[in-house]
Amino acid sequence: MFEWMKKKSGRQKKRIDPEEIVLPREYSQLSASLEKNVQTLKALFQDVDTMLSREFQNGLDRTLKYCIFYSDGITDSMMVNEHVIKPLILDDSIQKSGNVFEQVKMQIVMMNDVKETVDLKEIITAITYGDTLLLIDGSDKALLLSSKS
Repeated sequence: MFEWMKKKSGRQKKRIDPEEIVLPREYSQLSASLEKNVQTLKALFQDVDTMLSREFQNGLDRTLKYCIFYSDGITDSMMVNEHVIKPLILDDSIQKSGNVFEQVKMQIVMMNDVKETVDLKEIITAITYGDTLLLIDGSDKALLLSSKS
């Protein structure tokens, strides 16, 4: 789907306009199912070698599941490991009876620039330019984390 990302030629960089991205109808919005969101994004980026993802769980409560998507080479993976993945795996304060998405956004993720979104076009644009996408099982919203290297 994203043929232009496969080649790293000497062409001048062109900013992606989210309005120019045409998504198939079945990929129009996020779901509350982490599994479905991961499948959707993997399908959209199936031919993009630099797009990486990692699914993981909280170490104390295995029902708290997450997935990140990021672009290899333009994302600061050390920052993501230390300020996103590690806190989510080690955290013991998330209350499943509350809004897990809001708790993660406000208390767990230790990044300066965190943006909430439901727009797949915005997600595609952001992660192709170095931001990290955080998906949380049970939420139809996602977090875009500024993680450009």
